[in-house]
Amino acid sequence: MEKRPEEQKKKKFIHKGLQSQLLAWSVLIGTILLICGTTFAWYTTIKKEADSEILDVMTPYYLTLLNPSESDALSLSVGSLMPGKVKQIVFCVSNRNDEENGINSDKADFDYTLELIHTDNLDLIYSLYALEAATADTADIVAEDVLVVDGVPTTQPTYWTVQTPGSPLAGNDVSAERHEQVSLSGNEINSGTYIAYEGEDLHLSVTENGYDSQYFLLEIEWTESAQTNFERYERETDMIYVLAKAVQPVPQKKTTQ
Repeated sequence: MEKRPEEQKKKKFIHKGLQSQLLAWSVLIGTILLICGTTFAWYTTIKKEADSEILDVMTPYYLTLLNPSESDALSLSVGSLMPGKVKQIVFCVSNRNDEENGINSDKADFDYTLELIHTDNLDLIYSLYALEAATADTADIVAEDVLVVDGVPTTQPTYWTVQTPGSPLAGNDVSAERHEQVSLSGNEINSGTYIAYEGEDLHLSVTENGYDSQYFLLEIEWTESAQTNFERYERETDMIYVLAKAVQPVPQKKTTQ
């Protein structure tokens, strides 16, 4: 991921929650509201055999999208994006169980997938990167959450580097499959692009804290052709969604007589 010359001497800052005044001719990329609250699932399958009953009990799991500081559920507001600029959004995927103060007593390990969904009204490029925590001295990305402490708004910075510089995560375009699924359900097709991300690196386990967290950077920028014909997008809006889906964990078998 190459830095632009004007950005090489300064850190990249992301401001969430507070937006500066927009220029009259700026393009609004939709307000993205993504709150994937804690999802709790417990699957059971009953198999009856002769005189015994075999019960497959799925390990309970928690999957939550959080802001970079992990202090609250994720709420994304992209705001405006000017030609030649790059919008950067940091988010967290965690299996933290807030009902037990962050501890997953069920010890659930599982894979998960990410899916980036966006409409196509604007000619934009979307890239997703895996992040590693860094210090203020070594970070090339600084994300700031706006928090309210004792009724007073304050900012909490977090510091990051990209795991593999210049290499975004490889996603699969599953748009045709998603459109078909919606069509078969009898609902109106929501046209747009659906990009799915999966792999062994997308995995949450149980750590010394009792939960695990992984962090990602979503970058959004205009294509070169859009920058030269920017006036055609002045009144357009795009909606963007990020979905996290747990891959069903391996069941624990329990036998009852």
